[in-house]
Amino acid sequence: MKKLVQILLFSLITASWLTPQPVMASLKRADMVVAGSSCAACLIRIEKRLKARPGVLKAMVSVYRPYAAIVVYDTAKTSMKDLAKVFAAENATAVKVIDHEIAEVPVLLLPLYK
Repeated sequence: MKKLVQILLFSLITASWLTPQPVMASLKRADMVVAGSSCAACLIRIEKRLKARPGVLKAMVSVYRPYAAIVVYDTAKTSMKDLAKVFAAENATAVKVIDHEIAEVPVLLLPLYK
């Protein structure tokens, strides 16, 4: 029994999901407000399309006013122009965009706009 506990403990310690993610030099976080779309289904579709873009590591779009959106992306693989195309596909735009570099991917995305 003791041996089994040791094996389980060792596997938990060495699990890849417990190790911190490597710091990427090209990481950015964009906080914005979605304008032109207030339909919950449309906002959810925008979030799904953002998550599907190559280079996007995390995305969140709120279905509550002021419809805040957060995107964490790798600038080596995508840009704000590419992300703007996602909004344009849903006849929406991103306004009040604050785009800044970050050191690592946040665990929890909390919007700046409330």
